[in-house]
Amino acid sequence: MNKWFFLSMLLVLRVGLAKESIYTVGVENLPFLPYSQVKDKQYIGILREILDEFGQQENITFRYEALPITRLYARFFAGKIDFKMPANKYWQKSIKDKRNLLISYSSPLVHFLDGVMVQKPNANATLEMMKRIGIVSGFTPAQQYLQRTKDKKLVMRENPSIRGLLEQTLLGRLDGAYVNIYVAEHFLREALQKPDELVFSKKLPYVKGDYHIATLKHQALIKKINKYLIESAAKINNLKKKYGIR
Repeated sequence: MNKWFFLSMLLVLRVGLAKESIYTVGVENLPFLPYSQVKDKQYIGILREILDEFGQQENITFRYEALPITRLYARFFAGKIDFKMPANKYWQKSIKDKRNLLISYSSPLVHFLDGVMVQKPNANATLEMMKRIGIVSGFTPAQQYLQRTKDKKLVMRENPSIRGLLEQTLLGRLDGAYVNIYVAEHFLREALQKPDELVFSKKLPYVKGDYHIATLKHQALIKKINKYLIESAAKINNLKKKYGIR
């Protein structure tokens, strides 16, 4: 075999492999630190750090496509992106069941705590006292809030901005903001510089859960991610401390 022909074929093979090692990850175009945020056109936060660490280990490149939540779901369900992050099997469940989508989820990347931030004097308020609660557009609250909304005992106001929800709660226009607690604390501390004026109400229904990465196409890669998460548990715990996730 001609030496130059062999070298050219090797180059073609390497190019092909490089193409196969690049995956598109659909992410939320939403300020959501410490988990994620698009800043100066760069996707940052603990979710990216975890996935990029895995990618470096496996010689894989992840490209992040930041989209509004509703559009992100539409593209993911249509199979137009390789992965969605964060993901959770309970989100948009009725739509997934209706379409009979076979989605593979990784083991937990990092945990979350969703609940209601209220003004300090209202820390012990009960659910029956809540009349107006804000929620991020496209998010799903705990079932208790949905039921009270259905019974017309609670008004659920959507807002695309977590910051907007917190500001409305600070002004008393909302009784509370149903958000990720760690994200809310980050906003109050870093952006609004009012770290102690809103608090997480443990008296109101809240949800603990995990963020995953999900795919319709690459089940084998999910298995590799799961293996990495086990082997790198100590490193990931250090990242959680760095980002203030308790």
